[in-house]
Amino acid sequence: MDLQGNRCGTAASIDVVRPRVMVVEYNHLWGPDRSVTVPYRPDFRANFGPYGADYAGASLSAFVKLARERNLRLVGCQAYGTNAFFVRNGLGEDLLPEVPPSQCFTHPRARFGMEQRLPNVIGMDWVEV
Repeated sequence: MDLQGNRCGTAASIDVVRPRVMVVEYNHLWGPDRSVTVPYRPDFRANFGPYGADYAGASLSAFVKLARERNLRLVGCQAYGTNAFFVRNGLGEDLLPEVPPSQCFTHPRARFGMEQRLPNVIGMDWVEV
């Protein structure tokens, strides 16, 4: 299922599992506040700039919304602002408390993406979720 609720290929299997841990690669260009994704298209191809895939995936806030619907909470991100880690609610809150998305955008690479790379793709087809 994509972030807009549409069934799409094998990703629809998320409906039949209840993961304790979920790790996703997110698009850090949008920063901590915007909840956006590229629209689902079976023939989609990411748009790569000199620093990586700029037009691809979904923002961290979009994944946070999806995770909350699946009873998961954001517990942290990899330092460069690429991967986010979610844990099922009711498991290990004392060791892995929920963190706000803003904590995942402190590395200079994330700030560079928001400031320098986002303008190159902001006008492309994105969907608020």
